[in-house]
Amino acid sequence: MISPPATSGPLQWPFIGLAVLLVLLILATPELIAVGPSAGSPQTVAVLILDQTPGANGTHFYVESLSVLRYTTITLGVAEHVSWPVPDRGLNLTWDRWSNTTESLVALISSPANPVAVNVTAIYIDPAGATAIYRGVYAFNTTGGQTYIESLLPGLDPGVSSLVLNSPEPLPLLATVVGG
Repeated sequence: MISPPATSGPLQWPFIGLAVLLVLLILATPELIAVGPSAGSPQTVAVLILDQTPGANGTHFYVESLSVLRYTTITLGVAEHVSWPVPDRGLNLTWDRWSNTTESLVALISSPANPVAVNVTAIYIDPAGATAIYRGVYAFNTTGGQTYIESLLPGLDPGVSSLVLNSPEPLPLLATVVGG
């Protein structure tokens, strides 16, 4: 007859070893104890939201994340004296007004101008020190109920060339991740 293995106390050693191993893995894995998402992850992606309220005179521009995330800094600038189409990819635009926020969830700037250009930078720094920089420069011209969009930043594709706005429309920003 074979007898069962001997145990020492109420817990068996394999279970104690497994518990110790799990505790060590949790403490050794920075992602499990980090305060925020890592730079460049989907939670840190910033977008420019274009909002033209029906009947209102002007356009609102918001910068925010796809999730609820606080950015280290968000900078929004508008150029209100823009010709259409924008010459030289907007290299000679004069940025009339700026909105700068720190440790913010969202930034807003409005403009009654048409056409108008917007310059956006949102920066997120993760707990490990890596930085995600989201940038975009767009020009907008509203004519006959349609808003035409032109990207002024090489490599930035809005995905559409015009919109009929019935609700706010998110536009992508270029991402650069540094460090980490």
